[in-house]
Amino acid sequence: MNEQFYLQRIASYADQEAFEWLYNQHALPVFHFVYAILRQKQAAEEIVNDIFVRLWQQRASLPEITHLRAYLLRAGRNGASNHLRSQQQAATIDLDQVSAAHIHFSPSPEQLSISRETAQALSRGIDQLPPKCKLIFKLIKEDGLKYREAAALLDVSVKTVETQMTLALRRLQELLLQAGIPVSR
Repeated sequence: MNEQFYLQRIASYADQEAFEWLYNQHALPVFHFVYAILRQKQAAEEIVNDIFVRLWQQRASLPEITHLRAYLLRAGRNGASNHLRSQQQAATIDLDQVSAAHIHFSPSPEQLSISRETAQALSRGIDQLPPKCKLIFKLIKEDGLKYREAAALLDVSVKTVETQMTLALRRLQELLLQAGIPVSR
C-alpha cells in the first residue's frame, strides 16, 4: 500500500498502527539527517520525537502533504537550526555580568573572586545539562518565565517543566558542592 493510504488513515481515523508504520519508515532517516547536522545524539532524538509528536497533533492536515520525506527532512533541518541557534545564545551569555547586576554591596576582591568562580562553575554546569533541560532552565531562570508559560511555549506539561527544573537544580547543586562552593539546601 502506498504512503498516502497511511496518511489518510491517520488523518481520518487517528489510526495509531498506521502512524507507527509511518514512524518506523521515516524516523531513522530523519534522525540520521538531524544527527549529521548537530553531531549530538540526544538532541537529534529529541528533535525527531518532537517532529512526530507535532505530526500526530496536526494529523488532520497530513493528506495535504505531497512529499512527506521532504517535509520531515525540512522539519528536521528547522529543528536542528533552532537548536543550534539556542546553543549559540546560551554560549554568548556572560554569567559574570548577570551576577554583577544583582550585587547591591561593594564586594571585596576575595568576594569578587568567589563570585567569578561560582559563575564559572554554574556556566559549566548549565552547559552539561541535557538540551531540553537547559532550555527549560534558561526560560525559567534567565528569561523569567513562569512554569506554565514555559510549558505552553514548549508544548509540554507543567509537570515536565517542574521535573526538568528539579533535575537542573540538583545537577547544578551537586556540581557546586563538588567544586567546594557552599550551597544552601
